[in-house]
Amino acid sequence: MDALGPRMTLMVTAVPCLLSWSFIAFANSVALIYVGRLITGVFLGIFSPVPQVYATEIAEPSIRGMMGAFPEAAVALGSLLCYAFGSVVDWRWLAGISALVPSLPLFVSMVILPESPQWLTKKAKLNEAEKSLRFFRKKSHNVKAEVDIIYENITATDGAEISIWEQCKLFRKPQNWKPVLIVFLVFMCGQFSGFAVVTAYTVDIFNEANTNIDSNTATVIVGLVRFISTLVSAVLLDRLGRKPLLIVSSVGSCVGMVSIGVFFYLKQDGFTNSIGWLPLASLLIYVFFNELGYGPIPWLLSGELIPLAVRTIGNGVAVTAYSLFAFVIGLTFPLLMENISTYIVFWLYGLFSLSGVALGIFLPETRGRTLEEIEKFFAPKTSRSEAPLIKDNIP
Repeated sequence: MDALGPRMTLMVTAVPCLLSWSFIAFANSVALIYVGRLITGVFLGIFSPVPQVYATEIAEPSIRGMMGAFPEAAVALGSLLCYAFGSVVDWRWLAGISALVPSLPLFVSMVILPESPQWLTKKAKLNEAEKSLRFFRKKSHNVKAEVDIIYENITATDGAEISIWEQCKLFRKPQNWKPVLIVFLVFMCGQFSGFAVVTAYTVDIFNEANTNIDSNTATVIVGLVRFISTLVSAVLLDRLGRKPLLIVSSVGSCVGMVSIGVFFYLKQDGFTNSIGWLPLASLLIYVFFNELGYGPIPWLLSGELIPLAVRTIGNGVAVTAYSLFAFVIGLTFPLLMENISTYIVFWLYGLFSLSGVALGIFLPETRGRTLEEIEKFFAPKTSRSEAPLIKDNIP
């Protein structure tokens, strides 16, 4: 992303997306399926932070929350389509659909759209940056003034063209490591609330619950609620802000996990005949509230909080944290189910969900602020402007 730019990176990653699912669709051995999944993992690692960075860098402050939530909404829509198609078609056809649907629209759209003005300015391509902004702004907007602001911020914060090693050395400054740490913690809270478990093991959870609800149908319903929740979040992020939604999301996620834990607690004593609806209702509550804040906010903050000077390394840390925590949660869930009571597992996820309340209290509110103003907030007090970004209690 640092070398090619967000737009070109998205174009390049469309190719392995097509290739990886093709390996799976035409696999004649388990080894080829492994190869396809391996390429998919590498592709996702490269791809994951880029749409958020691109969306936040091209968006005006008044709609940046909505723009930053759209990539998460697209992920939720993709999951919903996979659940729906997966319940009615063979897995090879599903792999073929997964190859064509993301990669072709992604490549075509990136051919049409211009590169990020932030990245172009960082590369000293000021004329191209102005052209990019003209594409995304209304005609009356002073694009030259905005490019000048971006350029001044880059030069003032060591954000000009520097090597990866020089970016690493910049992490000695609090204004660089603090925002990355915040993004890291938000990703950790979201994943340890059990989201990877719900997305990967929905069918298994319903089979374990042993209710009269069809597991595939319930999975599609969960995917639909997830998609609707991301759209609601896109609307609310610029109206209410990031902090309130994160707190509401953590409390709602806790309620959902505790509720499904209650079902399994009652199930061991045989008291679930009249509450067979509870597992589905609990997961719907969890998914709705989780996607309201825990879903889009970490990715949005990775594009908003991390300074341009260390955005390459910082987003690498963010996506590594997301992938690592998702891997740990997905790996340990079956082990926990085998060794401790099922209801305790879900109550643990509910407890972890509440950690977002404490984090939300200390989180800086970025709603309606320019990326340059957000960077100034983390700068040492002596170099901040006279009017602080927000009244906050970040240490």
